[in-house]
Order: sequence, then structure tokens, then C-alpha cells
Amino acid sequence: MNLEQKDLIKTNHTNLIGIHWEISSACQAACPCCPRKGENYGLADFVQKYTTKNEVEYTLNGIENLSRITFCGNIGDPMTNPEVADIAALLQDKYKNLQLTIHTNGGIGNPDKYYELGKLGARIVFGVDGLEGVNELHRANVDFKKIDRNAREYSKGLTEFKSNIENAVSLFEIQFIVWDQNIHDLQDSIVTGK
Repeated sequence: MNLEQKDLIKTNHTNLIGIHWEISSACQAACPCCPRKGENYGLADFVQKYTTKNEVEYTLNGIENLSRITFCGNIGDPMTNPEVADIAALLQDKYKNLQLTIHTNGGIGNPDKYYELGKLGARIVFGVDGLEGVNELHRANVDFKKIDRNAREYSKGLTEFKSNIENAVSLFEIQFIVWDQNIHDLQDSIVTGK
């Protein structure tokens, strides 16, 4: 297919509606398939850093039509960013109809941050691959008790958010990768909310 230059739509500040943003390259997990791994299961050679609230504000200056932003943990876990709740509040204030999604292993970060994110109506996707003792087979170094604690705080914040919003959608989500060692945990995770 040969497209002429005039037929191409260029992305600019007026037609950009969604961003996938890696706001941190830090993570406590040691998952066997992580791209952060270097030789002999050590950390790959790169500088761990996070995006600040000021950098987010500067980057989005003049961009007015965003409806979706995803903070995904392909390189690091967004919840390691100490300013994650402040960034979320800034974005929710700037973009009134924004759908903010945060992917996390759930075992890192301050419970207060999860609560604040729930109150803001941010959608958090918890990457949990089994109950206690099984989850850690894939999500190495991720403490299941901390996931439970953080998820409960997030739920408390969501309850507060939903009480202020009519017809609020479900925002709590679990990403569960099924494999032989955890398939028996799937039904209990769904049915009992463990």
C-alpha cells in the first residue's frame, strides 16, 4: 500500500487520546521471565529511576484530550514510584474523564498510596498468580500478605470513591496467569476473593 503524505494522520497534542507510560524502572520482584534480568538472574545493567510529578506535568503541558493513561510494569512496578498517588491526583484533576489504569504486583508500595488511588477512582490491575505460597513461584520476592494488605486498602478507597459517584464501574482487577502449579487456586481466588 502506497500512502501519500497528505493521507497520513500525525499524532500531535490535539489528537492524542491515550498513553502507555512506564513511570518507574524499579521493582522488588525477581520474576524468572522479567526483562529486567541480566546474566545469572542478576539485574540487567541500567539505571533505575522514576518519573516525577513535575516531569509528568511538563510532558503533558498543552495536551488536553487524554482519556486513557496506563502505568504498566513492563520494566518496573509503577507502585515503586514514591509520587504515584500525587501523579494520579494531578492527572485526574487535569483530565476530568480520564481512565487511569495502574498495573502492579501488589506487594510493593505503601498501603496509604493504594487507599488514595482507590479514592481517586484509579483502576488497579493486581498481577497475582495464585494464593499464598503459590504466587511466589512466578512472582518471586512478592509477599502475598502485602498484596492482601494493599488490595484491602485499595478496596476501602474504592468504596469511598464509589459512594461519591453514581453508577461507578468495577475498578478492581486481577491479572491471573494460569499454569499447572496455580490452576487449583483460580476458583478460590474468584469465588472467595482471597
